[in-house]
Order: sequence, then structure tokens, then C-alpha cells
Amino acid sequence: MHTSSWLGALRGVLVMVVLRLSTGQLSQARRNLGAVSVGGFAYFVGGCTNQGTDPDTQFICDDASDAIDKLDSNGKLVHSYTLSSAKGWVSTCAAGDSRVVMAGGGKKGTLPHSRSADVLDVRTGSISTDATALSAGAWGVPCATIANSTFFLGGKVTISGYDNAYTSPVINIYTAGAGWQVAPYTLSRGRESAAALVLGGKLVSAGGWCKNATLCEPKSKYCGDDSVDIFSAPLSTGGLKTSHLKSPAYDAGVAVVGDRGYIVGDSALYIIASSGDIKTEPLPADMQGPGGAITGGGAIPRSHIPQNGAVVGKMACFCGSSPCVLYCYNTASSKWARSNCSTEHAGGSIVAVGNKVMVGGGFDPKSATFMPTAVVDIFDLSEHIVTKADPVVVVV
Repeated sequence: MHTSSWLGALRGVLVMVVLRLSTGQLSQARRNLGAVSVGGFAYFVGGCTNQGTDPDTQFICDDASDAIDKLDSNGKLVHSYTLSSAKGWVSTCAAGDSRVVMAGGGKKGTLPHSRSADVLDVRTGSISTDATALSAGAWGVPCATIANSTFFLGGKVTISGYDNAYTSPVINIYTAGAGWQVAPYTLSRGRESAAALVLGGKLVSAGGWCKNATLCEPKSKYCGDDSVDIFSAPLSTGGLKTSHLKSPAYDAGVAVVGDRGYIVGDSALYIIASSGDIKTEPLPADMQGPGGAITGGGAIPRSHIPQNGAVVGKMACFCGSSPCVLYCYNTASSKWARSNCSTEHAGGSIVAVGNKVMVGGGFDPKSATFMPTAVVDIFDLSEHIVTKADPVVVVV
């Protein structure tokens, strides 16, 4: 970064270094895509390929991709697979060390979304499809995996148009070898685009975007959510315990380092223990922004990247917008580091492969056309893996 006042405040306290940045390419330029790391490779899934001048273009998906790109840690396209249908906002998770599960999503924002799911076996390259995997077609469905089961939490279910829709509390489960089922328990309230994570074998959902006539103003409209649901028995009865963040968090950053979960909202960092205890810390000023806005908010929620977080060593990294900056939180020293992207990645995806963080796809929210990008920014943290004994590292 080049803000003299910010550097002046840090000079003499932090070690200044340069983070190596290289780039790769997706097979297609696209935004609102899924991503996951399995077996030392990154998989970038689906996405929206259209552009336009309408103010709402960034939230629709008239033209979508069916590509599943497999990239190595240097950004080289190793192979491309094909989804059963082209769609954006595909919820993507690893199921063990050999499967990529891709569910939900779709096109536009005013039409029903997809119930289908594809499962890629990375060992064989085979893809199996279940057209009715989810109980209802949905987008904004975060996912997390425990043992052989992957949980897909809530989501927005559109019937027709923007208002004839609801945010679902339903949890769908994919289990390797057994297929799909609906959990016998639900979220405490329906929501989309929550943060999903696993702590000590417990399933956790934090924040999100909800349609709730009681909670939201004006009545029957949408608003951010502050719920933290912790399921202590996700493989059986649920065992739900609910607490709350200090402020609603929509499209929050999410990462797990050790036995702690890190949620980045508009103005605060929330550190969650599996017990349900939540520690709240203010974010640096350059990461903060107003809550409650669909296109505004803090740097991390403003990027609208699902499951926005990647972990390398003790560093929990998140992609912010706009401008696009990779923010890395040193969980050992409780200090933040920053590194500029080569291009904008709002609506993109983020994943860690080995000691590298990859941010791919997305668009420039300040452009007139919201043209998507095929660029994958690759940040190499190899020289800066931190332990408790290491100095604080700032990447500029």
C-alpha cells in the first residue's frame, strides 16, 4: 500500500516485505463462480460470463459457464471438466480428499434456481449428477464438510421475481456413498450467503442475508443477519445452540485456523471457539465500511465472494474490494497484512493451494459493464509462513 500516514503509523513496529505475486488464467472470463482446493489443485467452478450496462447486471446471470477448471498452484490450466448445466453461484466444497461437490446456483436473479448437484471424483475424473439433490433450488448456499458428509446451509429460494422468494433454513447433506438427504434439523432462521465452518467437529453457521418480516425494515424485505448457529451433533440430531454477532454480517470472510473460526464483517473481526464463545475485535480502518448495504459494506463483504477465506500456516487470508486487496490476519500475533491484487476480483473466488492463495475471476465493480475477468492472482506466502516466534509480516 502507498498511504504514507498508514506506513508512518507502522514504521518501526512491523517488518515490511514484498509478497510475490504471479498470475494464471481461467479457461473463460467469469464471475460469481465457486472454488475449492483438493489434492494440491484448485478447482474453479461455473460462473457468469455476461456483461452489460444495466445497474443490476452484477446480480444476474443471463450467460453462464459450465466449466470446471483444474489449475495447479502456478496457475496452469491442467484440465477442464464440464458441469451438467451452466450456472453461476455454484456452492462448491471438498468432500474428503478425492471429491468436489458442486450444488445449487443458476441463472438470473428472478427465476427459480437449480436443485441439481454434480460430484467430481478427482482420482478418476468421473462426474455423477443428481438432478434433485437439494430439497429446493437455491443460491447463496454455503457448505462445509465433516467426515464423509458435506452440509449445504439454507440459501435463497426464488419462486418468481425478487420479492416472491424466501431465505431457507433447510440443511441438505451429501454423504459419500449414500447420496443426498435433508437434515432432521434446521438453521435457527432462514438465510443465504452465511459463513459455514467446522470447529471441533461442530457445524457452525454465522451471519447471512435474510428475508424476515419481523427482523427486517421495511417489513417483509431483506436485511443482514447476526445469528451464530452451532450444531454440536451435526451427524445426528443437530444439537443447536444459537448466539449472536455484535452486528449483522453478510458475505463475511470465513476461515478456520487451529481450533478457532475467524469471521470478518463490515467493522469487526469475530473469533469463534467451538464452545460458542465469541471474541470481537475492531477491524483496521481501511477494512471497515457501512453495514446493511447490498453493494457497500466493509472491504471483505463488499467483494461478495462466497466462503471468502483461505488459510496458509497461521495466516487467514481474505479478499477485499474495491480496490482489490488480499488481507491476511496473523492469528499468532493478531496483526493484519495487506497485498494489492493485479486486477479487481469482486464476485470472484478464493482458495489456498499449498503455501499460495489464489484469487480468480470476478469483475471490477467500478466499471460501466461489469466485464468479468479470467485472471487468477497467485500470492506466494512461502517465505512468510508464521509461527508464534515469527515477526509480524506486512505485505505491500
